[in-house]
Amino acid sequence: MNENVGSVLEVATMRRSGSTSSLTAALAAVFGLAACVSTGTPTGSATVDESFSRSAGVFSTGTSIDVALKVQQAGQNLAVCGAWGPRHITGETRRLIRTAAATGFVLVDGRAVLADITNFPNVGEDTALLGATARCLATDRAWQPGLEAARAEARFAPQSYDFEPDNTGVRFRTAR
Repeated sequence: MNENVGSVLEVATMRRSGSTSSLTAALAAVFGLAACVSTGTPTGSATVDESFSRSAGVFSTGTSIDVALKVQQAGQNLAVCGAWGPRHITGETRRLIRTAAATGFVLVDGRAVLADITNFPNVGEDTALLGATARCLATDRAWQPGLEAARAEARFAPQSYDFEPDNTGVRFRTAR
C-alpha cells in the first residue's frame, strides 16, 4: 500500500469528449489505488453528527464537494461512515461533480483505506451534512486499539477540465 498516496498525485486532464469511466480508471492506475484500496463493504448506516470529521474538494469556480467521515469498528475491521454533497454548483461544474467525487479516497492516519467517495450517499446540492444518513463501509484494514480516535479525511485527485472550443477550464483539488 502506498502510504503517501496523497502527496504523489499528478494532474489529470479530461476533455469534454472524454468519458468518466476512462478518467476514473486512469486516475486509479496512476495512484496505485486500484490494486490496493477497496471501495468497501456496506456494514450499516449512521447519522452525521459533530463527531464526524469534515473534508472537501474545491473547484476553481468556488463549487465544493463537502465530505463528512467517521471511523468505527466493524467486527475485526476498520469501517468508515460517510456522506457527501456538492455546494455552490455553477454551470461549468454541474456535470463534473460525480466525476470529481469518484476520484476521492479516504485516508485514516495517513493511509488510504477506501477509494471512490461516491460509494457514500450524496445528500444533494446545498443540503446540510449534519443530520444526514451516512453509509458505513468496512475496509480491508484490521481494527487496532487506538483507531477509535483516528481522524478520517477525504482527498481528491487534482484535475483540470478543459472546455472546447474556447479553451476555458476549471481546476479541482483537495481543499486545505
